[in-house]
Amino acid sequence: MKVEFESTYQGALESPHLAEVKSILDGAWGSAVDLFSARNHVREQQKRNPKVGKQSDLNEVLEARFEENLWHGSDGRFYKDSIWIRFSFRHSMSLGSDFLEAYRVHKLEGFQVVCLMYADENLLQKIWPSGGQALCSYEKSVAYCSQLNTVLNMPLVIGRLHS
Repeated sequence: MKVEFESTYQGALESPHLAEVKSILDGAWGSAVDLFSARNHVREQQKRNPKVGKQSDLNEVLEARFEENLWHGSDGRFYKDSIWIRFSFRHSMSLGSDFLEAYRVHKLEGFQVVCLMYADENLLQKIWPSGGQALCSYEKSVAYCSQLNTVLNMPLVIGRLHS
């Protein structure tokens, strides 16, 4: 999995931890697909219906990789030093709450950089083939962010996850 970062906030992209995040994510999608396939193989041997979506497998891989690299957190929320990151594979109705949570951790917990990570629409279709269009996407987040820039002033970075 690859990631590209963007920000309208001056200096936000200079965080050295963003390069580390790129390294952590390198190969994560392949690991999630392998885990998904292995679990479905077991399900098929047990005469159970295979899973369709890979979201839980991807979340598990991400959590393990961030933990291995001494980041703190769980459930798609990780932090290290002064940077906080949120991976969101939630329904698009949750998009506003992602931005509000980022604003809250910046203002109340003092994080210098807050980063919201979203898969692009192509990757979302691979993560959840039957419902990817209903999830928060990079494209939706950028459009929403452009509406909020004048209202929520924070050191926000948007990450575009793609395969």
